[in-house]
Amino acid sequence: MSAASVAIVRPRATARAERGAPYHGRVTASPAPASAARASDRPVPLLGFLTVLGSAALFGTLGPLSRFAYDLGVGPAAWVAWRGLIGLLTSLGYHWGPWPYANRGLADPVFLLMFGVVAVVATYFVQAAALIPAGPWWQRSAAVPLAVWLIGLPMGALVTSVLVIDDIRDRHWDAQKGWRTGAVRWGLRWSRAEFAALVVFAYLAPLLMVALGWGVWMLLPLLTAPLAWQALQAVSRFDDTQALLPWTPKVARLGLIYAALQAVALALPPG
Repeated sequence: MSAASVAIVRPRATARAERGAPYHGRVTASPAPASAARASDRPVPLLGFLTVLGSAALFGTLGPLSRFAYDLGVGPAAWVAWRGLIGLLTSLGYHWGPWPYANRGLADPVFLLMFGVVAVVATYFVQAAALIPAGPWWQRSAAVPLAVWLIGLPMGALVTSVLVIDDIRDRHWDAQKGWRTGAVRWGLRWSRAEFAALVVFAYLAPLLMVALGWGVWMLLPLLTAPLAWQALQAVSRFDDTQALLPWTPKVARLGLIYAALQAVALALPPG
């Protein structure tokens, strides 16, 4: 699962704004035309799935995977393949298939887990598989250091916070479509509290990492705290589409800068 997956499965109000079409959030005042309703039902994830397959063929992903299996045995290759399959199914299952989890308000924990844990651990494993002792997949998973399981959680929280902003601004439209997102099921106050909790967690995490002995450089992401504070103020004050629409890319950019600073911190020797 990747940032591209988010762009594929969450066009909604952002796409409308990019096309210059008005979007006022409360659809009861201006019902969506039938053509718009039909457009929302198009198999967008299927297009994403075909795009992934085409990219894999274009860049020869299967070739390196075959070499990986040859060099390290079927065990490591299967480990990576299963996690890739989980990511693909999670992306497609966002609002497609027999049990779309976004429609049931479960996208937030799924995003936190996929972006904060699964993607990071799988990336580490691909690069360090040769150093991990051979054995069943559960033993190889246990051999991955605890730091690898934890390091991505702040980024997972920030990615999920982008999702929460979208849910707040689109809650009236989602309710009409039958999507039971957190903002629809539990209301605006719940979603604002969730957004604040995710952001606060992302900025408490570097302090915990320093306490665990990972080095003072892990505090570098705290340089983005002023941007996070602005986002918290915006989400606590606004709930309409037009006011919150700019904050989706702003918080996504915040996550990018945070991740870059975290990468620099990991590359530097512990202070």
